Amino acid sequence: MRTNSTPSRAKHSGWPRHHRGRKTQASIAALLFICLSFTGTGLFSDTISASLIKSTVLEEGDAYIHGLAYFEGYLWASTRTKPCRVLRIDPKTLCYERILLDEDAVEGEDLITAAGSIWIILYGPPTKIVRLDPETLRMDTVVEFGQDELTRGGALEHAFGALWAGGGNGKIARIDLTDFSYEVFDYRTALGRLQIHALTDGGGYLWASSPLYRKSETMGNESIVLRINPRCPTEYAAVFLRNMSMSDDMVYQGGQLYTGSEEGGASLISIAYDLTYRVLGESETGCNGIFAQGKILWGAFSGEPGRLLRYNLESASHDTLTLPEGFNHANEVVFDPGGSSIYISCWESPAKIVRVDLSPAEDPNLISLVHR
Repeated sequence: MRTNSTPSRAKHSGWPRHHRGRKTQASIAALLFICLSFTGTGLFSDTISASLIKSTVLEEGDAYIHGLAYFEGYLWASTRTKPCRVLRIDPKTLCYERILLDEDAVEGEDLITAAGSIWIILYGPPTKIVRLDPETLRMDTVVEFGQDELTRGGALEHAFGALWAGGGNGKIARIDLTDFSYEVFDYRTALGRLQIHALTDGGGYLWASSPLYRKSETMGNESIVLRINPRCPTEYAAVFLRNMSMSDDMVYQGGQLYTGSEEGGASLISIAYDLTYRVLGESETGCNGIFAQGKILWGAFSGEPGRLLRYNLESASHDTLTLPEGFNHANEVVFDPGGSSIYISCWESPAKIVRVDLSPAEDPNLISLVHR
């Protein structure tokens, strides 16, 4: 078991850091308020009855949102930029505040909420775990991994009483949020030097995936999914998926793991406990993530414009929602607590965000979809 003991290198204008469980405080480096959103009109001309409420193009530099969450009345986004930016977005107006991290805070790869805080993993170097207080907007670096521990930070998941962080060199760290001690587990036997790019939990297991396991003219692309025993993380099983590149976000629903392929081909893939898998749908454009809302799954797809597919697993059907013209490459999807509004970020520079409201009849737990 390791503890974070790296000496602080905070600049005068930088974020506070945690070391050996000792709390430090410092002022926010930069906090700006931006409001560039505009209201859309009308209904989407797809098979989902939904109204375009607002859409916004962010300012230059606020680009490539790679983590998005709805928490404490706001949307929170992290950017894959150098340095990383965290955006606090009003879900009604899409106006937002920008929190700019230190120069060595490189690329916010994932953002989740847990234990009353917001957590961001930075790609690095160095790979770091940053905690944000949603009320005070105070930030601190709670873990800074050594180069021999975890590099190329890729994914976060809070499950089984711990925070799990996936990164390069086929490694996953389990972090105790009470004192920020951590242990790193090595899956290089299965993954080599590849990055863990998605994590989720379900069925009593931690699930991890890495895209593009190998690429050659003879073998093509191959992704890998690990099923890990969280009580003994050295116990795991693996499945290889030929000619696929796993999406950044995956979900566990009804005894199955669901994911997609970023390079197109498979729009929805289900993986069972025994690691057998099925391709449930196909797409010419890449699937950037699968997200769950009640009993319904949503897939975010690249394209100009981007689009969402909504899957009804019980009826084995799906329908489509296309984003407004100019809003390309749907990437992250979150829902308001009531389930009536959907927020979609676009993988662009500058980034773009769309809010759509489902019609009252479109209860995500009750809808019956028409195949498109």
